[in-house]
Amino acid sequence: MIQTIQDVNDCVPLYLPHSLYLKPLAKFNISVALPASITGKSISNYDVMEKMRQMILPDKFSLLKVSKSTVGFIRFEGELEDKGKLKAVLSRLDGRPLRLTGFEEAVKVR
Repeated sequence: MIQTIQDVNDCVPLYLPHSLYLKPLAKFNISVALPASITGKSISNYDVMEKMRQMILPDKFSLLKVSKSTVGFIRFEGELEDKGKLKAVLSRLDGRPLRLTGFEEAVKVR
């Protein structure tokens, strides 16, 4: 997959005549545990992703997508452009409650 990147500090030249570079990314999984009390209600994966994007500000995901969704949890794949920011981003997400519209109980992010 070819992506345009913002931070080119740690890029490694791949093929200079075509200005192609390799960039190491930080790839990780995020699980959102859903409460048992939500039977019959639907949760928008998009809403959950937007809440997580807000939680990690000022940093940004370069990629965030749903990798698995069940009744008990939603698993996301995330990527950051800068490996150095991984610890800070994970600390802003891990164990934090996430309030979703229409639900009394908060969900847990791991």
